[in-house]
Amino acid sequence: MFDALFCIFRCQPFTKAHETVIREARKQAKFTIVGVGSSFAARDVFKNPFTFEERKAMIKSVFPQEDVLVVPLVDYVDDDISWVLNAQNQVANSGAFGNGPDVVKTMWKSNVALIGHKKDASSYYMKIFPKWSAKAVNIPAVKSEVTGDTINATDVRQSLFLHATGIEPNSRWMDSGWVSQSVQNLISDWFFPLNGQDSPDWVKWSIEEYKFNIKYRASMQVGQPIKFEERSHMTADALVTWGGNVLLVERKNHPGKGQWALPGGFKKPSENFLQACLRELKEETKLKIPEKVLRGSIVGEWLEDNPKRSNRGCIVTKVFHIDLGFDLEEPKVKASDDAKKAKWTPVNQIKRDMMFEDHYSLINRFIKNLG
Repeated sequence: MFDALFCIFRCQPFTKAHETVIREARKQAKFTIVGVGSSFAARDVFKNPFTFEERKAMIKSVFPQEDVLVVPLVDYVDDDISWVLNAQNQVANSGAFGNGPDVVKTMWKSNVALIGHKKDASSYYMKIFPKWSAKAVNIPAVKSEVTGDTINATDVRQSLFLHATGIEPNSRWMDSGWVSQSVQNLISDWFFPLNGQDSPDWVKWSIEEYKFNIKYRASMQVGQPIKFEERSHMTADALVTWGGNVLLVERKNHPGKGQWALPGGFKKPSENFLQACLRELKEETKLKIPEKVLRGSIVGEWLEDNPKRSNRGCIVTKVFHIDLGFDLEEPKVKASDDAKKAKWTPVNQIKRDMMFEDHYSLINRFIKNLG
């Protein structure tokens, strides 16, 4: 029997999957401590629509018992050490180890472990807690008895907003196999109050925010026309050098048809800048160099955010300088995708008037002896 089991959820919203973990924890421990992730962050209708207090209310509507303790966990971006220390402090002060000055010592002397479902990369936190991770209790994925789908808060959250905006009248958030009735009742009271009462202001804001972002996301999809000065797009470009040459592509289509440019293009929402850079480089030039070599050959990078750099609108780009040195034989390239030609161009033959938009100046940031 554990003195306490610690589970970490964002609970956006609280689902039957979260509930299953807590029920199992209560069987194996005197106290179940629920850490609510991303607490006290601004509302985000796609990731964090509910506050800590609202999520705590959902949890306690299902588990009002005193042995279920709910504590807030705040985010520390790219700082796992601070995040773990904060979480440990919240556990120590949860009430499971008393309320005196020695709660931290009591906690470390107690039999405490993590409990949860190791579903994907987002569950890496299960491995980074000193002492607690070694005894972690893994719970299998919780699936719908009707459809067999894995129960997850993302689908529930999306269905709620699609329902609230009238896009999807029948929603998963009302499925009792996915969300307990008491949680459904809370959500209904907030989003769909009866007797002619108004929804809370935060709900009205959330619905309008969701509508706006859905429309905005559609307009920002790669390939959609860009209206000047109305929005920003993000691109990534590859400045690949080899033996005094730069890899350039001739643009097949407008804008810049017939002009020369660095291989590059628009960043997909699922990519970071480097991933976009390497993907576009491969798509446009078919460069036969392993990705690990390309990544290991990066010698510089530059973020160009001049809002007037393109006639198409505000386009922010990140350039990665990949230097292949002098020792290799000439790497083979072949134009593809939206490039008409791809070739290695001697540095002293790169002229300002041949280059697309500001690509001459982008190269010049890294190489000073251009033609």
